[in-house]
Amino acid sequence: MPCSPRDVKQAASRHDRHHASASAGLIGDAGAQGVVRVGSRRWFLQVGAAGLAGASATSLVSPRGLAAATTSSPQSAGGDRKAVILFWLSGGPSHIDMWDPKPAAPREIRGPYQSIATAVPGVRFSEHLPLQAKIMDKLTVIRSVDCSASNHTPITMQAGNALAQRTNDGRDGAGYPSMGSIAAKFRGSNDPEMPAFVGLADSWAADVYGAGHMGQQYEPIKGKELPGRLALPEGIHVDRLADRQHLQSQFDRLSRELSSDRTVERMGQVDRMA
Repeated sequence: MPCSPRDVKQAASRHDRHHASASAGLIGDAGAQGVVRVGSRRWFLQVGAAGLAGASATSLVSPRGLAAATTSSPQSAGGDRKAVILFWLSGGPSHIDMWDPKPAAPREIRGPYQSIATAVPGVRFSEHLPLQAKIMDKLTVIRSVDCSASNHTPITMQAGNALAQRTNDGRDGAGYPSMGSIAAKFRGSNDPEMPAFVGLADSWAADVYGAGHMGQQYEPIKGKELPGRLALPEGIHVDRLADRQHLQSQFDRLSRELSSDRTVERMGQVDRMA
């Protein structure tokens, strides 16, 4: 279809305005004329500042790249992601002073504290746990004391082991996997870039944190043995990190705008021709 000089001039003006635009990202699509419209020089400088100067524009915003960046692992898909923080009190308060007060036992056994009713009929807690007593219907209390020796590790089996010797077997629990190791094996991490099991402890008792017979691959990441690794790298300050996060949000917005945009396909053709 023939175009008048006025149409050509208007199209050229629009093309110039697109090249001069200061928007952060690629704009629009190729349109009927097949014109590839790009963002400003400032945007490409921002990309370079983020350490992406060596990447081509098509590799940054190609549909395949966007799909790879947004694809979730099977374990992290859906809305059932869960994480658990376990506080293990090895040698902590006695069970009869907390969740198992045994109110019917003689005083010399049940201890000096009184028991109180909970939200579940028939279940009683120590008088020092009134807030937990109110939400007992949302809790699970596991009463599994089974020992004849006053010690911690020989009878610590977080995951349970019906075939294990019950008491005084001289073991320190090292052969039995901890709950964290069980979760690492059968549940895994919510994010493939993150560990499934992290421990924060001053003492690495095998019965509390170890993987036992399951093997080294299910041992925890020892968080307190990573000095400085969770801090910002030298030369990276909070303000600079905030700038990078802002730039990342711009990329996220760009990816949403271009998810169904034919500009990416057109740019891929131009890149191959070049």
